[in-house]
Order: sequence, then structure tokens, then C-alpha cells
Amino acid sequence: TATDIQNVINCDYYNELKLNNLIKSKHPDLSLLHLNIRSLNKNWNKLICFLNSLEVKFKALALTEIGKNNIDNNLAFFEKYNYIYQPSVTTHGGACLLVDKEYNLKKRNDIQINCNNDIKVEEIWGEISNTNPNKPPTLIGVVYRHPNDPIHKFNERIEVLLESLSQEKKDIIICGDFNINLLAQGHEGTKNTRNIFLSNNFLPLITLPTRITDNT
Repeated sequence: TATDIQNVINCDYYNELKLNNLIKSKHPDLSLLHLNIRSLNKNWNKLICFLNSLEVKFKALALTEIGKNNIDNNLAFFEKYNYIYQPSVTTHGGACLLVDKEYNLKKRNDIQINCNNDIKVEEIWGEISNTNPNKPPTLIGVVYRHPNDPIHKFNERIEVLLESLSQEKKDIIICGDFNINLLAQGHEGTKNTRNIFLSNNFLPLITLPTRITDNT
């Protein structure tokens, strides 16, 4: 259940100071930060300021809701990263993955949730590796699912994809904004989403609400 997952995963809220202290206490081979930026063209300067406030540089950045305007111009400021992205066809949506140039980044066009182009999902999949021949590549997927798109269609596609990814024999990270409240206990579609991930050995690392408003 969602409660059981919360008891296993150490998830918390962080400001810049607390995040800096956490990062300095750990030395991961690969560090990844995901942000829903709600328009890269509008908020890239805020992103730069936030990253500059951190004492440690993330090896990979995953961005969702990048939009569709001036993407390459804005990503050009990230000179130490290679990047791949899928823009949105609307003013909302889109997905992007930036990876430190010390890693090799390979775009995986063969991996798609929206393989039939019949659901409102933008995604980008990248395989990254370094110079260590003994360490297998890591596969990272960045996914944005538009709200109000039927959850059952997304669940059908993601289930097929996750079953096929089990053949990859790699570390796999899937991040993004699914616009699905995985903490909801009573919603059938949400429960199915959670069960599909768990049954394919994917464990959610975020167990707290990520969007808090006056009405939620």
C-alpha cells in the first residue's frame, strides 16, 4: 500500500541549505534532479539561480513542462551538459534530459510509452555511461503526462513498456510528472498505476505531496 511504501522510503522536503547538507553527506556515482519547470523559456533564469545556489553539481537534470519555444537557445546556457528533449505540441508539457559531458549520452528512440501517439504524453529516454567498463549503463526516462488524459490508457502503455524494460539488464530511473496522485488510496486508476510499477520492481522514491495549494 501507499502507507507501506512511505514507511520504507526516506522522503522529505528540502530547501537549498538542507539539500546542500544532504548532498555533501553522500557521494553517489550518479546524482539526478528532476524539476517541473512550467516553461523553460519563462523560468530558465530561475533554474540557473537555483542550481548556482547548490554546492554540488548534479550529474543529470530532468525537466518537464519545458514548453515548445526557444528550447535550444535556453539549453545552450548549460555548456557542461549534453541534452536531449521532446518539446510539447502545446504551451504545456514536454520533457528534457541533460547529462554532464563526462558521461556518454545516447538517445533511445526505441523506447516509448506513447508508441501509438494516441495519449497525451511527452517523454525522452537516454542511456548514459561513463568510462568504467565494469559498470553497466543507466537508463533514464523523463515523462510528462498531461492532466485529464484517461489514466487507464497510460496504465496500459506503461505496463507494456515496463515489462519490456526488464530485459534491459540496466539500472533504470523513471522520473517526471505523471499528474497522478500515487498517495490516493481509493482511486482505482491510481492504484493500478502504483501496482504496475511495483510488480515490475520499480519503487517510488517520492512519497509526499509535490504540489500543495489552498485547495489540495
